[in-house]
Amino acid sequence: PTDEEAEQLLQLMTSRPPATPAGVRFVSLSFCKLLAFPTLVRYSHLCFCSTPEQEQLMVMWLSWMIKEEEYFER
Repeated sequence: PTDEEAEQLLQLMTSRPPATPAGVRFVSLSFCKLLAFPTLVRYSHLCFCSTPEQEQLMVMWLSWMIKEEEYFER
């Protein structure tokens, strides 16, 4: 993917959908993708690396998942 595509994918994967069965599945799938394909976080034609902003976005998203534990127990 291009840098722009990777950035858009990260934005999508770290979104916070509503607390519905589909939303829970989306978040679970996004989490699995981040674990399985860490290179999706930031792809550069020269190297695989993440920016501080991307890392902050992921940390905030993971913190949200922990805070909203009940949301994922459905």
